[in-house]
Amino acid sequence: FVAGALGPTAKQMAISTRVDDPAWRGTDFDQMVDSYYEQVAALVEGGADLLLTETNIDTLVLKACLFAIEKYFDDTGVRVPVIGEVPVQFQLLDCPMIDDRQDTPSSQLEGLIVWSKVSNTFGWRSYLGDLYGTGDIPPYAAAARATDLAGLPEAYVCVGGADGFRDDDSIYAMRLYDAGVPTELHVYPGAPHGVAVWAETDVAQRYNRDQQDWLRRQLERLASPRQDG
Repeated sequence: FVAGALGPTAKQMAISTRVDDPAWRGTDFDQMVDSYYEQVAALVEGGADLLLTETNIDTLVLKACLFAIEKYFDDTGVRVPVIGEVPVQFQLLDCPMIDDRQDTPSSQLEGLIVWSKVSNTFGWRSYLGDLYGTGDIPPYAAAARATDLAGLPEAYVCVGGADGFRDDDSIYAMRLYDAGVPTELHVYPGAPHGVAVWAETDVAQRYNRDQQDWLRRQLERLASPRQDG
């Protein structure tokens, strides 16, 4: 068998590679998808029996790689095994940034002490590049864009009541639940984005305690011997 390797790359999207400019990115999601799509096409058409992703240093780059692979499979009808896809057992979503549309009441709140409306717009623009403001955002880049959530692993979603992501995250949690995904949603009144930073406060301690309790239960579930039959 011949394995075709994708990457690695020095490009990063999750963080800046310039210490003096934390917002700078050398590329964007769309550019990385195009680059990986060309690699996938060349490898598969050149006779590769399977694909191996070597981009795991940056999760956003890996998302672009996996998206390009699936896009090629969909476009051509050709499919080969992919090594590098790790089965996800559960998802712990801690005040996640998942919806670029910013059309919920909480996303329009003024005066937030952490991650304001302006910060959110800047973050999405920096991340999505030319895709920002279009209807072409892939769900790998903004999870709320996904139309089918069925089959995802069980989830824990936690967010503060004074977080601009409050409504986005709550809606997403309910969509997971409606899709048959076992889901816990915790909203903490008055808590800002990243409340766990204020570790000495009562709300932060509850936030951390609830999250750790759920995580403990998941790890115990995975460690328990499977009961067959």
